[in-house]
Amino acid sequence: MIAEDCPICQGQGRLELGRPALAQAARTGGPEAVALAVDYALEVQARKDLAPQHPDWLRARTNLARVVAALRARGLLAPTPSPIDPSSVLPAQHPRPPIEQVRATAKHLTPGYQRGDHERLYAPAPCQYGPDERPTEHGGIPGFSAAGFIAHLTRVCDPVDPVDPHTSTRHRAQSRDRQGRFAKVLVSAAALDQALF
Repeated sequence: MIAEDCPICQGQGRLELGRPALAQAARTGGPEAVALAVDYALEVQARKDLAPQHPDWLRARTNLARVVAALRARGLLAPTPSPIDPSSVLPAQHPRPPIEQVRATAKHLTPGYQRGDHERLYAPAPCQYGPDERPTEHGGIPGFSAAGFIAHLTRVCDPVDPVDPHTSTRHRAQSRDRQGRFAKVLVSAAALDQALF
């Protein structure tokens, strides 16, 4: 389920590393390190924008789009993702560097990285607000996004309704449940289609 107004991918559902980044991948710790550095850069910007108690959500989303544009200008990201050909063969896989090396290189490539950014971005178990919870009722901002993730990045891109602090999250929770059921139906239908043909 891809949001068409996503400030990061603009509805494409993915980002693609740029040719300059891939050309320098051996020196920078591999494409994994560059991709992780992109994640970190976006998280750093989102963290800065959510620092005030009452952040400007529209400005935060605009700033994320600016970071993506800057990463494209530097060649870390491709100008636009190329079309995916499902029949294409994946390139040969090279041995991957140890994850510690990847993370260390990504931190080095990301100005403003702080301890905890990685853990927030890759927290394994999302939480969910209940239908009657009002996470912004007592001031401040929600502790996690509408999808239940704690990263600043997801809180900016998928916020619990930040407009009215007294709004119930019932509609949002019910909408999430519907989307989840619909996604499962699509996956099941695709699996059945592959089994039949």
